[in-house]
Amino acid sequence: MDLQFSDQDKHRLLATVNGDEFTVDVEDDTHSVDISRFVREGRNKIIITPQNEFTLDLLELRLI
Repeated sequence: MDLQFSDQDKHRLLATVNGDEFTVDVEDDTHSVDISRFVREGRNKIIITPQNEFTLDLLELRLI
């Protein structure tokens, strides 16, 4: 999962993939997270909950 933010400020979020939670806490305008261990075949549910205010310009999921 690739995230692209509008700035290089502090970005904190809680991500939930099929019920498994992890946090992202970065001070950059891009960040990549390997979520393959949480993904299942078929339908998947991803929830992004911001922990501070930021603008998410791009959320990209790549299937490999």
